[in-house]
Amino acid sequence: MGAAGNGVHKTFSAASDLFDAAGHSLVTAYALLRPDGQWSVMLVNRDQENAHTVSIQFDDSGAGDARFFTGP
Repeated sequence: MGAAGNGVHKTFSAASDLFDAAGHSLVTAYALLRPDGQWSVMLVNRDQENAHTVSIQFDDSGAGDARFFTGP
């Protein structure tokens, strides 16, 4: 695998289903496919008062299924 900084990083839409009572998103998500084939996901907890447990799921619209992280 090459270095993550060489080549094009592809961005993908990402979303959270965690909202406060007013409908504001509490976790913001950003997803990149790096040039070395590895995924990079950044999650931002916008809730200043609470930590939140998350589960990351990749929806493959072409295959019609969901995928998850595996490995270390």
